[in-house]
Amino acid sequence: MLNAVAFGWIRPSWYLAAEHVATLGWVMLMIIGVACHVLPRWTGLPFRRIWRLQLALLCHVAALLLMIPALGLDWRPLFALGGSLMALGLGLFAWMIWPNISRPAPQTTLIMPTVRSKQL
Repeated sequence: MLNAVAFGWIRPSWYLAAEHVATLGWVMLMIIGVACHVLPRWTGLPFRRIWRLQLALLCHVAALLLMIPALGLDWRPLFALGGSLMALGLGLFAWMIWPNISRPAPQTTLIMPTVRSKQL
């Protein structure tokens, strides 16, 4: 990407678009995926309304599809629309996980294995 910008094949704004793909695309979706996998297991509470997650992911992907070309081509209104969709998607995700993180986890007892030493 840096060489393409250096040789003038693409505009420097595409470099910023690639950074947004990496952070908002890969990293943010990884955080959402790990949270959806781990939170129900740690709290013992399943997610109730999966449609919120589906709608949040739809907003997230649609926002990425709008924001990346908007950054590369410098279309600010389209970028603003994508940013609004991103905020909506992250808000829906927070709304979905709030019951799991606001309640205390049920008490569990840890069972520690005993280590037996070898007797001579």
